[in-house]
Amino acid sequence: MAWIGNSPSYGKPARKHDPRLVTDPDGVFRDFGYDIMRRAPDAEGHDVTAWLRRQLRMNTPGLIGAPLTHAVPREDFVEDIFLVPDICPSHLADAEAFWPTLQKDVLSPVQHLWGGPTFWFPEATSQHVPFRTVRRFIEEEIVQKLQTPAHLVAHDPIRVAGKGDYHVHVVISARAVGPRGLGKFVPAIVYRGCQRAMWRAWSSFNAR
Repeated sequence: MAWIGNSPSYGKPARKHDPRLVTDPDGVFRDFGYDIMRRAPDAEGHDVTAWLRRQLRMNTPGLIGAPLTHAVPREDFVEDIFLVPDICPSHLADAEAFWPTLQKDVLSPVQHLWGGPTFWFPEATSQHVPFRTVRRFIEEEIVQKLQTPAHLVAHDPIRVAGKGDYHVHVVISARAVGPRGLGKFVPAIVYRGCQRAMWRAWSSFNAR
């Protein structure tokens, strides 16, 4: 896996622009994207839960209004998991509770809400190994070390399109948690160099 500057990415389709996100802030990396949920110019936060519901393919009849924990595999959605550090209090240890709390409790009106990589696996022959590897990396190197909750969502486009690469989106809170609730802002998740630093950590993790 190597950084290839701003040339077209290898092994993944062109990514659609989402006005709610800052995408690939440090350039284009091979099979490794990065998104940051920006805040709107009028200082109103974009809805993290709504974005996750779309990724979980829950904006469909029968799932509208259901808790995030009720996501079921449909369309190209395969699986998801919400990870929290050991220090996280019980009232924030659930995705349905955490993301709305993050949305409401903001340190700054222009503070970005989350940042996180998308890992693409064009050569994957099994869904389980890539997801397990990403989970271990995020849990060990991000969630426990930075004390930031993270939500993983896996998609397998081949289920609906007959082609496409298996990939895992990761949504990492830009706020850490402490034993009593939300904690400090973690700039490393959303400031300049965040994508490059995450990619280096991922490369080192895979080289063990």
